[in-house]
Amino acid sequence: MKPDPRSTRAQGASPWWLGHAWKWAVLVGLFAAPGPQPARGVSISIGSDPTGGTVSQFTYQADYGSWLVADLGDPVTPTPLEISPSLSAGRWTQELLFGGGFPNLRTGDTFLLQEFLRIDSGDFALQNWYQKILTPGWRWSDAAIFDSATSELVSGFHLSLSPTLASFTFDPVLVGTDLLVVKVLEYTGPDDVAPSPITLQAYTAVPEPGAATLLASGMIALLIKRRRRGGSLAGRICRTDTIPTRVFPR
Repeated sequence: MKPDPRSTRAQGASPWWLGHAWKWAVLVGLFAAPGPQPARGVSISIGSDPTGGTVSQFTYQADYGSWLVADLGDPVTPTPLEISPSLSAGRWTQELLFGGGFPNLRTGDTFLLQEFLRIDSGDFALQNWYQKILTPGWRWSDAAIFDSATSELVSGFHLSLSPTLASFTFDPVLVGTDLLVVKVLEYTGPDDVAPSPITLQAYTAVPEPGAATLLASGMIALLIKRRRRGGSLAGRICRTDTIPTRVFPR
């Protein structure tokens, strides 16, 4: 008798559980999902343009309790998909399929989505990652991004969750780094509903300048303006060691 896939659901997942269980997930012996898959060895260009972009399908792997977004060309040893940050590319549309014989959904059912990604060179350094749910009846309940080499959260990791948008920011990721992005999808629709595909969009954007950069730029502009007028700023600018430093959360 085939086990109920929902027996692997992650209800009540917490950031502690994310950091100590997901990163040790064993994902071998997976079968390739049907439908369009990214070509092996070809980097997927990802930007923030809502139009265009790559479309991929991934089928839920009941034996491993998750969708696996990875290069499944070798069903025994999945490898990371290469992604390239782009100024002009569209968003990456991901269609999550349940496969045949999946039981009806119950309100509150939760499912794992795991992405194995390798960062390729692009137009800018990857410092953010967004995933939006387009299908009604679903919401994000938890998420994290790990450096696959260390099994630790990426440096500078910060997560912001709304019901349909998971927003990640972190320190710039070096080209060639392998990431594991793990998220929990929660079903919020009515009970006893047959599962249907879930559509997501993943995207990244050029990071906005930080507060310190903006402040420095403003001071430089002010200095140039004052010098052109021939005035002195010696008595006008506070000593930097008297200005309290604001520490922003990482």
